[in-house]
Amino acid sequence: MAFNKMKANFIERKEALKNVTWIILKKKGLGDKTALFEGEVITEPGQTLPTINWIKKTLNANNTLQEEPC
Repeated sequence: MAFNKMKANFIERKEALKNVTWIILKKKGLGDKTALFEGEVITEPGQTLPTINWIKKTLNANNTLQEEPC
């Protein structure tokens, strides 16, 4: 399962990696037992530490990703 799109941008590579990870976990029987946590870093002017908005992603019964803020 190689990702061979050489001119893919960051977002395309990230999505492809996520999809391959879920495919592998599902084949191993772990798709419904695993969650992916994705964070978005937000830095406001004058803020010393950034804020991180976390999103929990799980695979639902329809084999699609379900997102839940946490």
